[in-house]
Amino acid sequence: MKAILATIIFSYVFVYIIGINLGFLFPGINSITGHFGPVYTGIIFLSALIVGCTIFIIERIEKLIKDKG
Repeated sequence: MKAILATIIFSYVFVYIIGINLGFLFPGINSITGHFGPVYTGIIFLSALIVGCTIFIIERIEKLIKDKG
């Protein structure tokens, strides 16, 4: 859970806070309600979902190795 929250926080900071200063990197992010705001929010949640699934798969593999050995 810590890794998922850290991913969400890091992605939010990277996209919305650093992205505002680097307008060429993330176009259309002058305001949260900008044209691409929902897309960037989706990217943040997708990155959290990827981290969560990866952690789940790693835990399952470790459990299988532990049960097998």
